[in-house]
Amino acid sequence: MIKLKKILSEQIKPAKKSDVKKMEKMANKILSDMVTLNKMFVKIHDVKTSNPSAYRTFNNWKDVYRDADGAYGGWFEYVYDSDNVE
Repeated sequence: MIKLKKILSEQIKPAKKSDVKKMEKMANKILSDMVTLNKMFVKIHDVKTSNPSAYRTFNNWKDVYRDADGAYGGWFEYVYDSDNVE
């Protein structure tokens, strides 16, 4: 009889902790670059409600940052608490 747990454990290989740390460092750099880009955008463009195009763009970029921060943070919290890292 074939055991499902054995089959699944053979298919899923845990990632090395060093590789996950590299990925986390890269994700943090991406987020840092997004913050820098948003600050530059505010400095260069007139981000006020009187300039609706720039205001909407800046708010969209803040939303992208917030979503990426949540997704990256949630993933790395999950990975470190799971059996996916050796």
